[in-house]
Amino acid sequence: MFREGGEWDFVLHGPDGTDYSEWIRWLRIAPPERIVLLHGESRDDPNAFESVLTCATRRSRSTTRSRAASRP
Repeated sequence: MFREGGEWDFVLHGPDGTDYSEWIRWLRIAPPERIVLLHGESRDDPNAFESVLTCATRRSRSTTRSRAASRP
């Protein structure tokens, strides 16, 4: 569910048929400019990382930036 605290479990299917388990928790949603999420292979993934997606409009052009950082 796309709301703060919501989670998304899904599987990416590679072109060679490999399945990749993925998991996201939406930490902060500040429409329309910012989304902060925690992304890993599963809910208990010790290597999960935080991503910040920032959206902006300048001179009638939209831009999106993504920044990722590992969690301590």
